[in-house]
Amino acid sequence: MAATLISHCKDIECGNCAAAIVRALGRADGVADVQVNVDEKQVTILYDEARLTPAMLYGRLELAGFKADEASE
Repeated sequence: MAATLISHCKDIECGNCAAAIVRALGRADGVADVQVNVDEKQVTILYDEARLTPAMLYGRLELAGFKADEASE
């Protein structure tokens, strides 16, 4: 079943940051869509909760160099 994770990342500074996040998260099996709002420093991820957990997504985000500050599902 599809779920949405919305996360605030204060480290997002520019379009290159957004592209890095989309690449890192978009490669995960089970991620359907990744949207990054640079101005609001927000990442929205549409994913299959049968394949991924929020913790797994946060881990990928951190591997890309971005720490999630807040989240809501």
